[in-house]
Amino acid sequence: MRSLLIYFALLLTQLMNAQIKQIGETDLSDYPSIKFKLHSRIFEKLNASDFTFSEVINGKENKINSSDLKLSYTPSENKEKNKCVLIMIEALSYPNRHEQVDAFFYGIKNSLKGFVNPGDKIKIVAFALRNKKTRILNNVNSSFTDNIPVLEKSIDDYKIVNNVFNNKDVSDLYGAVFEGIEMIGNESIDLKKSILLLSEERNNNFSTQKTSLNVINLAKEKNVVINTIKYNRANYEQYTDPTLAAQTFGESHVLKRSLGVLKNLKKQKDIEEIVPVILNNALSRANGSDYEVVLKLQNDKKDGGKNKIIVK
Repeated sequence: MRSLLIYFALLLTQLMNAQIKQIGETDLSDYPSIKFKLHSRIFEKLNASDFTFSEVINGKENKINSSDLKLSYTPSENKEKNKCVLIMIEALSYPNRHEQVDAFFYGIKNSLKGFVNPGDKIKIVAFALRNKKTRILNNVNSSFTDNIPVLEKSIDDYKIVNNVFNNKDVSDLYGAVFEGIEMIGNESIDLKKSILLLSEERNNNFSTQKTSLNVINLAKEKNVVINTIKYNRANYEQYTDPTLAAQTFGESHVLKRSLGVLKNLKKQKDIEEIVPVILNNALSRANGSDYEVVLKLQNDKKDGGKNKIIVK
């Protein structure tokens, strides 16, 4: 039996911004051809050109030619049938946000039957600025549920009372998402967990969370995927933070621009169509993808030495 060992140094590029790791053992039965599997949290399919494989010989990196490389893609096995989702809606009473609020709430209401399945756990919250009780999130429905009529009624019954905590043109975005991650992360539910954030993606300058860094780190710690939909108003300085979705392996959408002051059935319809697509992909995004790699090594000595393969 060969005692040859393979060490993998998995280097993450800024472009991929991903969590990649080896799964299972390395197959050395056909050495110097070796076979192993990588697991990637990136939902989109990667190609051989997205990777660089190098073999370290005498302290030097030797890139493995494409002719000596085979990469096979397979989606990770998805055993789960149900999901746990926290839907976070930015709810401001500021006049030029009325269109946004209306489209978000009724876009969600009209899309519920497209993504809520028996056994799912769905909760809806609204947010604006931190209130005197030091909370940002307000429950639209009281607990995680798969009861569509309850969710629909909760949306119909929810009232945005004009007060100093929501009558500004901006919300405590990062603080709200931080609370949302803690809320869903503390749920004792053995389901993959995701957040759907519907907002303008603009953060209050006075927020305790100045950047998305702490939010992203907490999401990774709690294994929560963040998906985002940006409303996108015209005649307005644009704010957007693609890092929330990109760095937590989520999906990001930016709606077409509109003035923000009128009822906009077109954007509501866009939301109705986008939300089921995002949330029906939630389990696949949470599970990631697997890749089988076959490499033919230059160092063909069967001496039981230690080889090092670098995967970038």
